[in-house]
Amino acid sequence: MASDCLKEIQIGRSNDHTLGFPYCCIYLDTFDNPIADTVSYERTYGVSIEIWQEITNKSKRNAELDLANALHKVLDRLSGTWLLGTTLEGSQVAPGQTRLVETNAGPTLIAPIKLNVLTLVQNPS
Repeated sequence: MASDCLKEIQIGRSNDHTLGFPYCCIYLDTFDNPIADTVSYERTYGVSIEIWQEITNKSKRNAELDLANALHKVLDRLSGTWLLGTTLEGSQVAPGQTRLVETNAGPTLIAPIKLNVLTLVQNPS
């Protein structure tokens, strides 16, 4: 995957940020398959997107600005016109809060994004 503001994007849970920061990992977090009727089914998927930015190799101001810029571009992409498939019914970005954690790279800011996606599936039987 390519990005003009993220140094690395990985699919799956990982903290391997060998290409640098800001770093992003994307993974399936939650799912649901309620049965409403016998004609169609709704399926919901919760996708987690984490943007990581270390704060020791640059000024705290620049680290915060890099994280904010990456977050802004990712949210723009999620809010734009993109397709998950022909049965995408809707998507919503849940409110989030950044946090500071200690990693092998030192103090690191993480901005978690939760994307909830609703799809419609015709009766699979």
